Amino acid sequence: VVCLDVLDQESVDEHLAVAELGRVLRPGGLLIVQVPASERLLGSAGSFPGSVRRYSPGRLRELFPEESWRIDLLHGWNSIGYPWARLGQWLRGARPGQWGPVGRSAAVSDFLASLGSWDAAVCRALRLCWGTSLLQVATKAGRTVPPVP
Repeated sequence: VVCLDVLDQESVDEHLAVAELGRVLRPGGLLIVQVPASERLLGSAGSFPGSVRRYSPGRLRELFPEESWRIDLLHGWNSIGYPWARLGQWLRGARPGQWGPVGRSAAVSDFLASLGSWDAAVCRALRLCWGTSLLQVATKAGRTVPPVP
C-alpha cells in the first residue's frame, strides 16, 4: 500500500487513517508512507493546499506502534530543498505558516527535477533525518499467511 502526502491533510484524521491502512494491509505486507517533514516549514512554499501537519521522524514513528508495525526504513528526502526553503523563510522574515505556495519558473522546476534522483540516492545512502519530506517503509506485524494457489 502506498500513502503519499495524505496524513498531513486537514480533512484527514491521521490516527484513523493509519488504523485503516493497517486494516486493509495483510500481515507481512508493506506500507510506503510519504509525509511533509519539519514543522518549521509548515505554511512554506513546499506546503500543499490543505496541508496542516509536518512530521519529525519521531512523530511519524509514534503513529505506527511497534506492536502493529515494524519500521524498515525511515529517512528524509529532498534534502536539497530543505536549506533553500528555510533560507526563503528567513529572507522573507516569515514565521512558519505565514506564507503560502510560491510559483516557480519551468526552468527552475526542470533543474530541481534533474537533481531528484541524485538527492534520493544520497538520502537513501546516508539515511538523512532531514529534508522537506520523510519516507517510511513499514511492515504490518502479525502472522504472514501464504497466498492461496
